Amino acid sequence: QTHQIVQRYARHWAAKERANVEVKLFKPLKPIQSPIDPPSADVWIIAPEELGHFAMNAELREVPDSIQQPEGTFQWLDVLRIYREQFLKWDRRTVAMPVLGATPICYYRRDLFEDQKHQDAYEKMFNRKLDPPKTWQEYRDQARYFFNARKQTPSLPALPTGDHELTSYFYTIASSFARQEASASLAAGKGEAYEDLLFSFYFDLHTGETRLNKPGFVAALELIHELKAFRDPKLTSRKSFAQGNAVLCPGQPSLLSHFEKDGSVVQGKVGVCLIPGSRISFDYESGAKLDKDINRVPYLGAEVRLGVVPQSSQKSEAAFALLSDLGGINTSQQIVTEPAWGGGPTRRAHWSEEWHAFGLVGKERRNFQQILRSTYEHSLRNPVLPLRVPRQMDFQQKLAEELKAFLSKEKSTEAEAKAALTRVVAHWNRIIKEVGASTHRDLYRVSLGLAPSR
Repeated sequence: QTHQIVQRYARHWAAKERANVEVKLFKPLKPIQSPIDPPSADVWIIAPEELGHFAMNAELREVPDSIQQPEGTFQWLDVLRIYREQFLKWDRRTVAMPVLGATPICYYRRDLFEDQKHQDAYEKMFNRKLDPPKTWQEYRDQARYFFNARKQTPSLPALPTGDHELTSYFYTIASSFARQEASASLAAGKGEAYEDLLFSFYFDLHTGETRLNKPGFVAALELIHELKAFRDPKLTSRKSFAQGNAVLCPGQPSLLSHFEKDGSVVQGKVGVCLIPGSRISFDYESGAKLDKDINRVPYLGAEVRLGVVPQSSQKSEAAFALLSDLGGINTSQQIVTEPAWGGGPTRRAHWSEEWHAFGLVGKERRNFQQILRSTYEHSLRNPVLPLRVPRQMDFQQKLAEELKAFLSKEKSTEAEAKAALTRVVAHWNRIIKEVGASTHRDLYRVSLGLAPSR
């Protein structure tokens, strides 16, 4: 998909500059034991989690000051803060530029949620109104209700099968269980420890300790297994929801191009809402279970794509000019409003888009606009971002292996969930030992946009 974006939107720049843009495909990085680096090229398009691998090896050129100037033609300060301060940086150097944004959202069958029969039955069963799910606990209850109300028809799509997709799904749920949403009450009396609460997720910010078997992660994994009973055994999010099976479905805005196309079973019946938070979360220091209305900490960046210029580029000036065009005001507005891959704002200017091409009308289109905006404006303080340390592929591979094994079980217990994640922790700790504990800790801090430990 990314190569299609570059091929389509680079044409205007190439014609204007009398340049030739050739697109080469390359496979993503494999674990560090057998890395596959991009072929020789003047621009690489990469995922945020790959940035650390290349930046650590000093393979990337810094974005020129002329592009980052507030008064420059690129309008740098219009780029969303989460990009300027985190996605595009490594060790406080800006080494990437935005190409494709991404926004996690949750789809639901609006026609079924508005059906009075279902409204009455659900309220009788759970003593609350059938509204779009605000928490993963409501999401679970609604999945169970519709599974039974429709005579055991699957109400959720199948689990993702790819390593990246499965681990991203796990983090999407675990983020609101394992990290507390930034707030004044959370900061009260914490002092320097507040930084730990804001940023520690995969690892402890100050010790580098792996945290993946802490109570929040265990509870998230248990919930994912519980949802198995309501899943479509075969069909993915796109097909299960589009064919009228799934009632709930997390995904990217680009799925709307399939759901709202002419002749779709669910055309005109699709509702959109924020990715759920969690009613249950866990104290960072003690691990104690906390109950609150909603703890919403989104996982952002899993489908983002960045443009970087390698040190080996023979035409770095032209390379940055191409990336400036792709990420600039005019072209980025075309990219973000294309239903096949858009819906992921990278600039404040994108808030003014009307999103007509996505097929939603009236209230649902306005709701879609608000979801895109609030996801980034509300969550700027401490969303969970993809793991960006250089050995992230090694970490991901082991987590995906254990997730697949655990989620294939017919039944599970909390102890088994913790055991599976403890095996992940043991493997991650072996990687950390190879890297060096203090080096790993500093790399994690740098990946979050923080200074290394003093």
